[in-house]
Amino acid sequence: MQLSSAIMCRLRHQGEYEHILSRKAVLFVIICSTGFIMVITAIVVPVLIWHINNVPISYTTNTIGMTTANTTASMLK
Repeated sequence: MQLSSAIMCRLRHQGEYEHILSRKAVLFVIICSTGFIMVITAIVVPVLIWHINNVPISYTTNTIGMTTANTTASMLK
């Protein structure tokens, strides 16, 4: 009788542990997917806006390059 109750108790604990693990996994997946979506929108939205404004992509890449160069130069001073 003592042994069976101990086994039941252990099984119950294991079930709770698995339940907690599954909840954490679901949370992790949700956080990862939302982060991924946010990154994609952060990249896609400005590109779409630039396309809508009919600004050539080379201009935008040049602007980004110049900004990077300027910040690097100011950091090196």
